Amino acid sequence: MNDIYTSAKDVTDIILDLEKKQGLLEWKIDGVFVWQAARADIYTSILDLGISHKANSNRETFFKKLKIYYKRFIINSLFYNPFLDFNKSNALVFESGRKYLVDDKYIDIYTRYLCEDLEQDSIPYSKYSTNYLFDSVEPRSFKVRHLDFIYIASRILSKLIKVTISEHDIEKLQFIEKEINTSLRVRIDLITIIINEIKRFKSQYPFYKILFRLKKASKIYLVNSSDKAPMIKAAKDENIIVNELQHGLISKEGLIANFPDTTEDSLEYFPQKFFVWEDLNMCTCKLPLSKANIVNVKNKHLQYMLKKNQNISRKDTQMLIISQPYLSIEIFKFIIANIEEMKSWQFIYKLHPAEDHNFISNISFYKYSLYDNLSIVSNNQSIYRLFSESKYVLGVFSTAVFEAHYFGCKTLLLNLPGVEMAYSLIKSGKAVIVNTNDRLAKIV
Repeated sequence: MNDIYTSAKDVTDIILDLEKKQGLLEWKIDGVFVWQAARADIYTSILDLGISHKANSNRETFFKKLKIYYKRFIINSLFYNPFLDFNKSNALVFESGRKYLVDDKYIDIYTRYLCEDLEQDSIPYSKYSTNYLFDSVEPRSFKVRHLDFIYIASRILSKLIKVTISEHDIEKLQFIEKEINTSLRVRIDLITIIINEIKRFKSQYPFYKILFRLKKASKIYLVNSSDKAPMIKAAKDENIIVNELQHGLISKEGLIANFPDTTEDSLEYFPQKFFVWEDLNMCTCKLPLSKANIVNVKNKHLQYMLKKNQNISRKDTQMLIISQPYLSIEIFKFIIANIEEMKSWQFIYKLHPAEDHNFISNISFYKYSLYDNLSIVSNNQSIYRLFSESKYVLGVFSTAVFEAHYFGCKTLLLNLPGVEMAYSLIKSGKAVIVNTNDRLAKIV
């Protein structure tokens, strides 16, 4: 990340201030509450512009692209088309888009246990895959439909949609763009983001509305509502209760799901109920909901994995390193700078699911192969087993640094941009901050 701004909190504070002063969350353009719909995209676009490099480059060959097109256009859109399932369901479950290896099977750890509860209560439900990247990691079933038909058909439809923006709204967009660009010294194209979001909203909304009318469900469950405005609006218009399941850290220092100045239960494109994990300190933001609509639940996956790994012996000189997208290189530099002094230690570098395993080896000065006590693991190894056998865990603000304390690890937070998102761990005495020029050997 460059030195223009030092934290996601800076971006969050500026956007929240603009929202409050300019009434952005109540702002409609061409029938769409544009800021509610595009808010997360604007936030992440600003963060991306402040980052000089990414560590998840994974180029696709022509044949790989061809295979993806075949899978998405033919297999997912035809055979697993959500509109070709005519069974009525009381609940619709939209998967998170990520799968993790558990008991030799890849599962969605955020919706799997919900589905088990629905089955136990004899509640008919339908489940939908949302990410083609994980189609091949588990056996396919016609009981699980895919949203690729909606994604592809709406993308085509969006090309035909013309967006109408008044002169007043253009002036307002230009003013906000200038405020953001001046304050953060970035060059964000706000008008293009807004136009694309309106097209996406208007093209996806009718498909979801038809789906919900066909299924006649009373509730839907989703993961990460920040990019699902058309789905949420369609469900609400069909009198369906929208529930969101927590899937990671949601911090008051970040913007996602954080609405400190918003009237509770007032947002058009936010779920009516939010299920928050108990006892993990992973929701410090102000959700835009009243207390009655915030439901505390156990994280059943963590409970299960803790019990499953309870007999694993902990290694006093093993440290698990949690990678962080956009900060991977900085974290890796810190480890390389300290590893010579800690030859008796074993370092396990756990890549984020969004990262390419080859990115480190492709960078010439990362000669990690020279170190017998450093290994790099990806999504095919259970992070929970690694928690259970590692005495120390080092990261920045990933969900995993919160889970590490739950598993009894001593948690170290590397002082890099974004670490403020995990300050609740430091304040509660569950983690220690480590500066990038500190000697790790002296801390442990």
